[in-house]
Amino acid sequence: MNQDIGFATIAAGLTSGGVVWLTTTATINEADLGIERWSPAGDVTEQYVTGWAETSSPYVYKLARVDATGKFLESLVVPNAIFPSPNRVPRFPTGSVMAT
Repeated sequence: MNQDIGFATIAAGLTSGGVVWLTTTATINEADLGIERWSPAGDVTEQYVTGWAETSSPYVYKLARVDATGKFLESLVVPNAIFPSPNRVPRFPTGSVMAT
């Protein structure tokens, strides 16, 4: 079995969009997805910060910024530090997000 990370939207009328696969790795299982809408100061573009783990030994964590269609807005980031709960991407009142 292989597990990958997908992104799909649900419209106000509860209709779903197609799945955009953020990962398509045949030999790596990804897990522990977290996603949070992000609104940087002065930018009204709908976008999200998402993170997941590659379940290799040791785990490899990845962070990405994607738009409302699941398109990557910049290259994947591999954090220097390990965060204990990759499926939690908290948002602060300022609109900032941080993987914890």
